[in-house]
Amino acid sequence: MKKRSYGLRAVLLTAGLILAALICASCADGGGRQPGEEETPAAGTYEIYTVDLAGGLGEPYEYVSEETEPLRIAEELVEQMTLEPEATGHISAIPEDVGIPSVSVSGSAVQLAFGGDYGAMDPVREILSRAAIVETLTQVQGVSFVVFTVDGEPLKDANGQPVGYMQASDIISSVSAAGDVITMEMTLRFWDAEAEELVPESREVSFASHTSPETAAVRALVGGPEDERLLPVLPADTTIFSVQVRDRICYVNLGSEFTDEAPDLPVYVPINALVLTLLDLDGIDSVQILVNGSSSVLFRDLIPLDQVFSGAVDESAYLTEVEGV
Repeated sequence: MKKRSYGLRAVLLTAGLILAALICASCADGGGRQPGEEETPAAGTYEIYTVDLAGGLGEPYEYVSEETEPLRIAEELVEQMTLEPEATGHISAIPEDVGIPSVSVSGSAVQLAFGGDYGAMDPVREILSRAAIVETLTQVQGVSFVVFTVDGEPLKDANGQPVGYMQASDIISSVSAAGDVITMEMTLRFWDAEAEELVPESREVSFASHTSPETAAVRALVGGPEDERLLPVLPADTTIFSVQVRDRICYVNLGSEFTDEAPDLPVYVPINALVLTLLDLDGIDSVQILVNGSSSVLFRDLIPLDQVFSGAVDESAYLTEVEGV
């Protein structure tokens, strides 16, 4: 089949909006597939999503796989997403010049390792391609997330923040659904090695109107400081599963990187950086930190996370307890 010319820059006139908007927020009307919300396809039947040249995701077409192992199914679906669709005005989710990524499955996540050509893709094309890939692969039984890397490094969004684990409910499927972009002044906390203390870094953070300020704040913390004199307080590849506020308590659910790859800083620093940054936001009085959905975690074998933090951790209290044992 003859390949169609993309011509994507000429037809996607709102590229800037999409670039800032896909900081992984679900649409206000509940867009994006949630588990159990749509009829499950017949066993072995999958929908291959494409990119619509008019801006957004194209109508998917059905594909039947005889594979039963999640990895084999994922590999097959990825290969299908490199083929040009028959529908006029639609193009493949994965451009031919990007190539087929290495595919692996870990738990409930499919991991796609792309080469450097992925990073050279048109930014708008990349956003829509990523959306089509996530919508397609999260149909595989047992798969809830898709993780992207480029040349071995976590994929970053337009603001330089790691994209992290993506699920179907994160997808904005069209330009019109992207909504407005909000820019908010936030005060983040990072480590000043010379002063040996956490210091505030005030800066403007942009995020889609469907993304909560608290989610944007945590993503900005993971992204690290802008001031070169300051040090990051969270691992750059920290997975952000969810950030939600209920009854003025902010629940932050992070991946195991938060505990396993914590920077070589005083033990209280990552926790205090999160807590103090979030307490600065309206509507938050305290913070609960979870790791992989559980609060039954002893951070750095010292600070229990099964508590609600209403202020900075007093490290001396824990050190005294340890010394007295």
